[in-house]
Amino acid sequence: MKLPTHIRHDGFDHDQLTRTAGHALYRKSKGAGHCSYEVITIQRAKADYTWPGGKKTLKGTESYPSSTLWGRAGWSFQTLREAEATFATLTAAMEDCAL
Repeated sequence: MKLPTHIRHDGFDHDQLTRTAGHALYRKSKGAGHCSYEVITIQRAKADYTWPGGKKTLKGTESYPSSTLWGRAGWSFQTLREAEATFATLTAAMEDCAL
């Protein structure tokens, strides 16, 4: 299952601006006020898992990085320009690895 283009979490709206196979850029906002940006390395479940309460996550399901991975698989920015620069660097690095 692909990462949603709109996510509501902790009172914030996250709207996907762009993505590649491995990374995504989201605008994070709360109401009509200030917004910031997040660049993430898309996480994928390595195996099927059943959570307490019965909710299931299937192998390959995409997700945001956990807070423990922030700074290594997710980054926050105050400006779109900074976020786009990091997104471009990460996606270029992935392309270089594919060569």
